[in-house]
Amino acid sequence: MIHGCGNRWDWTLGCIALNDDDVRELYRAIPVGTPVTILP
Repeated sequence: MIHGCGNRWDWTLGCIALNDDDVRELYRAIPVGTPVTILP
């Protein structure tokens, strides 16, 4: 999942944590359901 609540700590258990403002920007730019590839 990609979610808000900040990215300062390693607490996501595999998710991508963003700051809330960044999530809002992403939500406006990319439709829900768009595939996301995460590379190392």
